Amino acid sequence: MTKQQQMIINYHEKNPHLYKAFKQFSSNAHGLGYKYFSAEMIINRMRWQTMIEAKDDLFKIRNSIKPFYARMLMAKHKKYNNFFKLRPSIWDGFNFDLL
Repeated sequence: MTKQQQMIINYHEKNPHLYKAFKQFSSNAHGLGYKYFSAEMIINRMRWQTMIEAKDDLFKIRNSIKPFYARMLMAKHKKYNNFFKLRPSIWDGFNFDLL
């Protein structure tokens, strides 16, 4: 595991509510019939909710979490298989069953 991967896993472990929100918003889009969706749009919706609706401009969601969450969701929940179009990433081939 690379240092960058370990940093993102640590961030994920300290902020489990973020993955929960990512999963929920992905489920919303999937439930509306979208066959493909953008992880960036999901992250931006999460940002909107924390910064605008919750008025918490101190909390930041890292861009580096997008490929991690997209792959983890697809790996852990087969109904999301190919839901996100992916670019090459350090997370390709990672075993998300370990998390």
